[in-house]
Amino acid sequence: MVRVAIVDDDKTITDHVEQVVSSFFTENQIENEIVSYQYPKELLWDLQEKSYYDIYLLDIEMNINGLEVAHAIRQLYTEPYIIFITWHVKYSLKGYECNAYRYIIKSEIDEKLPEALGVIYEQLENREVRQYIIETATKVSKINYSDLFYMYVEGKYTYFCTRNDIVKTRKALGTVFNELNVRDFVYVNKGNIVNLQHVMALRDKTVIMRDGQELPVSIPQFKKLKKAISDYWRSVS
Repeated sequence: MVRVAIVDDDKTITDHVEQVVSSFFTENQIENEIVSYQYPKELLWDLQEKSYYDIYLLDIEMNINGLEVAHAIRQLYTEPYIIFITWHVKYSLKGYECNAYRYIIKSEIDEKLPEALGVIYEQLENREVRQYIIETATKVSKINYSDLFYMYVEGKYTYFCTRNDIVKTRKALGTVFNELNVRDFVYVNKGNIVNLQHVMALRDKTVIMRDGQELPVSIPQFKKLKKAISDYWRSVS
């Protein structure tokens, strides 16, 4: 299922965009859920409750600037597609600072939006969802790599700090690192591994994660981590 959020304080535009999106999914027989918001604060509240959408269609000029909404989305999620829909092209460069996927002028919605949705859906279909499996004596759990923020070791356990929870496994941190086997995971010190996808900043020998957690960076790892973050950000910009 593809979940779409539409945010515009003009109900006429919201209804029009919803009709275009709904028609695209119906014509292509794609299961979907569309939620429209006339008030950006309502989406922000839902984001705080961990609501997730694959695609966000945002107006920029609202009582809460659409760029602020986009930044709030990116504070939580890197994966969703953000499309700005507005009358004015003057905001386009700022929009791409939020890693926006596209920028569509409202007069071109009927033509450009279905085209963008088609490309996005193809990419969603081809997106590889990698998962780490944790087995205990009583259960088996799966963690999406994209939901895994960082790991730390305590005693004989490695703890996984995810988007919604903390899970532990009775494995050494080094064993977990080798099993993950993805360049996006790097050591910041001998007791912590971070997912570069969720690193927000590196300053004063401290790495700041998406959830606000600050982790110390060891001197031996600092240069390597700095380069890894820089390379990662360039690859997704």
